[in-house]
Amino acid sequence: MGAVVVSLVTRGVTSDLPSSIQPVLEYRSPEESVLLDGAGEVVTRFRLVDAAEAADGPTDPLVEAFFAASDPTFYEARASRATPAVDAVRRAIRGSAPAASPLSIELARVMLAGEAPGLRRRIREEILATRLDAEVSVVERGRAWLEWVPLCGGRRGLGLAARACLGTPWAETSEQHLALLAGAAVSELDLRSPPALLEARRDTVFDRLVVLGRLDPEDAARYADRPAGVQHVRGSDAFVERALLEARRLGRAAEPRPVTASTWLEPRLQDRLGRAGLTSWVALEPYRGAVLAYGDQEAGRGVAASLASEQARLLRGSEISQLRFLRKLEVAGRDEVPMAPPERATPGTTDAVAIYAELMALPGTDRSKRWASGDCDLLLQSALVVAACGVDGPPGLDLVAMAAGVVPTAEFTVPDGAQLDEEGSVVPRAARPE
Repeated sequence: MGAVVVSLVTRGVTSDLPSSIQPVLEYRSPEESVLLDGAGEVVTRFRLVDAAEAADGPTDPLVEAFFAASDPTFYEARASRATPAVDAVRRAIRGSAPAASPLSIELARVMLAGEAPGLRRRIREEILATRLDAEVSVVERGRAWLEWVPLCGGRRGLGLAARACLGTPWAETSEQHLALLAGAAVSELDLRSPPALLEARRDTVFDRLVVLGRLDPEDAARYADRPAGVQHVRGSDAFVERALLEARRLGRAAEPRPVTASTWLEPRLQDRLGRAGLTSWVALEPYRGAVLAYGDQEAGRGVAASLASEQARLLRGSEISQLRFLRKLEVAGRDEVPMAPPERATPGTTDAVAIYAELMALPGTDRSKRWASGDCDLLLQSALVVAACGVDGPPGLDLVAMAAGVVPTAEFTVPDGAQLDEEGSVVPRAARPE
């Protein structure tokens, strides 16, 4: 009887396990997620995970770059055979991680992502991960993992990454491209990340390939002098691209359940700025770094965003280092996904009186300050910063009229320790007599 029970258990957990690694490439979220604007209206529908747009062709240079970028403990096989079903049951009951390499464990979890959590799935992950270690080459496993990692705007597939983010067909990718892809994947960086981060990881891969004798030092030095060359989504669509990147990154833990991603997007302001012939623009609520409108025609330079983030210090006491495109992320049937709180200025690190004096010295009224900086026009209100940049100089837009009704306006608050004298100048508040 015991043998019969063991046989039934074994058959029940192993009979339909994937026989190849192909499901990693084919998997997509079973349901659509949704992105909402600030009024709760649908901006677009999307899937947290799309089927990978895989790349065809030789794998040797790519896998060499992957090995150079990775720690061997990540990909080296730890199992010489698939864990027997009875042993897998024991390990699952004890809560042990699969006795396989981290690479195979991640792939097994992807391949079984559609199954409900529980004991049966843990047993199957143990068996599948150890089978991958024992039966699938590290080259094939590494290539499948690179196809799985979201690299281009939160989407998967080396073919997509080459075409949409590097601006080149996969067949024309160079050693520089492959090192960039491998370095980004291993470091969990999207190709929309700041170029300096991507180039630092790429150059680390070059250095490792030189040490391994796989790349000529002169070629490595020549490649390292080149910029990353990543293509960015331009115009008004840049807001959606950035919001979806955040939604996919934060929502992957909820897979396969869909999510509802809410933003602060103000469609009317976004439309007005988007039709004004600007090179870049941003409207944000400075205290949280919340983005209400955003666009960029200059391949991801984000000049307006940088300027607005810097000038926000006149309202909040410090620059904004991280813009926030997502307001909240709700998982269907569950609670919200926790999000990092907005950054705050460190008390005592800024001179509030001097900053307020600088603000009051700008042209405008007690509710709106307007001026030009370089090729950009700027607007500061008590809870709003808008920057709009033109091609050959400030665009000369009436930003007050364009931003009307976006957020309530109020007079600028005089900080503690300051007061206005009879002429309206900012002076330190006189100390109270003892």
